Amino acid sequence: MDSSVAVKWFSPETKSDKALELLDSHTQGTVMLWASWILYYEVANALRYKSDYDVEKLTKAIGSLLRLHLETSSRETELLARAGEIACDCGNSIYDSIAVALAESRATTCLTADESQYRKLRPKGYPIELL
Repeated sequence: MDSSVAVKWFSPETKSDKALELLDSHTQGTVMLWASWILYYEVANALRYKSDYDVEKLTKAIGSLLRLHLETSSRETELLARAGEIACDCGNSIYDSIAVALAESRATTCLTADESQYRKLRPKGYPIELL
């Protein structure tokens, strides 16, 4: 999954209900969520710019995110190289391409709430689905 899904766990947005259902499945052990380490930084940065977040709320959210024990990859160098290839192929950012590279490496699908990213990647056959 990418950070656009995780941000919805901490900030009410469109499709937050679906994102929270996914989180519940993860915490109950029925779904395994994989994320790149960059997700933690992206979520923290996105929440930092939310108007209803102050330093205390941000610190609590970051702590909660870290305690979710998302599965991460130890192959970040390989992921970065593949993300570069995907980004160049689709006109996407490296940041947004990392989650797709991770999904490919795990033979699964990247879940995103970012419709723009989905429209760039899906037609080219990348493993991505909308939340």
